[in-house]
Amino acid sequence: MKAVDLGQLTFELQTILDGLDSDIFIIDLDYNVKRVNEPARQLAGNLNYRDIVGKKCFEIFFGFNRPCNFCPLTESQELSLQEVSINTSSEITSDSRIFRQKIFPLSFDQTNIMFVEILTDISQEKEKEKENLRNEKLIGLGRAVQAVAHELGNPLMGMQLTINNLLNQGLPEDTSKRVELLKRDVERASRIVEDLRTTTVQGTYPLAALEIIPVIESAWNASNKLYQKEVQLDYEINVSPRVRVLGDAQKIFQVFENLFKNSFEAFEVNQVEKKNIILRANQPDKKFVEIQFIDNAGGVRKPVQNRIFDPFFTTKRFQAATQALSREASGLGLFIVQKIMGEHQGNIEVVSRKPFTRFSLKFRAAGEDSA
Repeated sequence: MKAVDLGQLTFELQTILDGLDSDIFIIDLDYNVKRVNEPARQLAGNLNYRDIVGKKCFEIFFGFNRPCNFCPLTESQELSLQEVSINTSSEITSDSRIFRQKIFPLSFDQTNIMFVEILTDISQEKEKEKENLRNEKLIGLGRAVQAVAHELGNPLMGMQLTINNLLNQGLPEDTSKRVELLKRDVERASRIVEDLRTTTVQGTYPLAALEIIPVIESAWNASNKLYQKEVQLDYEINVSPRVRVLGDAQKIFQVFENLFKNSFEAFEVNQVEKKNIILRANQPDKKFVEIQFIDNAGGVRKPVQNRIFDPFFTTKRFQAATQALSREASGLGLFIVQKIMGEHQGNIEVVSRKPFTRFSLKFRAAGEDSA
């Protein structure tokens, strides 16, 4: 019978483990790491093998100072080895990443107890679940909104006509100011109804090749005329000024109109003296055109960044310091922006470090033969 080459067998087993996507490592009862595969080594920050072995698994992989919450190994410490579950799973959250953790005994030798731990990154899976749940809520909301939008729209339109007629009749100054406030509130109610209608209907409009820079300039001109703020706008165009993307001009206009609106209101809230917005255009590859929208309006705290695109979520950055501005906030602007970007098969991301905030928007590039 041919003798087994344990060295070769160990090498082959390690090669197989290194080829797997999951992070796999072996630990003892004291949480000391005994062996890792290549993905686990990368999870530990690409440390050398010798710098990982012997370290506590919760320290080297997650930066914790104690065992992970609900760790199956911790729960098994008070049990006899025979009572330890052969395949126990839990979830670990670290640095916004979510891992599914599985752990099972490697040996039942009472003098040499080891455990195999497998970590699988399920962050995208969880994000998909969250997205599906949000869509389900929006579908329910959409049904309610579509049912009442028409009924709300008619009386609001009637109120607007009546208010306009009153203002045209030469009212006393004090009464005229009160009617103007009423007009603004009715207009806001109308906008919210329309925003709700927009957020709950999935767009199916066609996308065509268009020059995006002129659309952005139109949104700037309209927004600046409306808010009349002394804002310095700088362009950093690292592509052709006539660069084209696949999109709907009106929808893209709405995207940047909302971004300008958020910046203008944040400038006002945070009382920024030297107001500056930078629009930077890049084309990292042939597939996408990236537009970076950067302002110095105060920044957004890290916990808020994770919720900034949620519907009806309004941050202090966008909350008004005055009654006039507070009436304008509905918490739907950035949600609508993200929705439109999704309908354009693009995406939007936000990064912020006080006082700057950068929105990065990626649009599909229009090929040379695009109509």
